Amino acid sequence: MHFIRHVKGDGTISVLNEDFDVGESLAYEYVWATIDTKQEQLNVYYREKNAEEAGIIKIHEYKIGENIKILEEKF
Repeated sequence: MHFIRHVKGDGTISVLNEDFDVGESLAYEYVWATIDTKQEQLNVYYREKNAEEAGIIKIHEYKIGENIKILEEKF
């Protein structure tokens, strides 16, 4: 699951009603947050001005309290 979030003045973002620290240096910027259900992590990415790609800046543990069903690809 992917989210674009505005970093609050205190350096946090809110994803699914939970706050995560990304650092005050990014206050008032936008970041891209991805929940990796397989690794049970929230990965936060930021793209500097004039950069071609976003880089990972934080990894938070994101435990999922339910069973996860692997979807099969049908092509």
